[in-house]
Amino acid sequence: MFVARDGMRGLALAEQLAWGADVLVVDLSSSRGAYFVNRFQQRAGHRVPVIAVSAEPSRYQEELAVRPQAVLMQPVDTDDLVREVGFFARLRRRPETER
Repeated sequence: MFVARDGMRGLALAEQLAWGADVLVVDLSSSRGAYFVNRFQQRAGHRVPVIAVSAEPSRYQEELAVRPQAVLMQPVDTDDLVREVGFFARLRRRPETER
């Protein structure tokens, strides 16, 4: 697991990691969350599951714009977050023939 405090740092980290990620957990309460997701997906060359975290229901349109596989409202329950990340990571790692 890698953590970046904002979208620009996240993109720099992703580049260092050759755009390899099983799941993205993005705080859409920040102003650059959607930009980060769109740019990451573009550079990675494939869709990576997105779990959007938001403190504001009013940002729902922004959440829809990044097409998240899950949306968790803040404060996030740790068990819920771990369960969602685990589910999408396992799904992503399954061979295409099993999906």
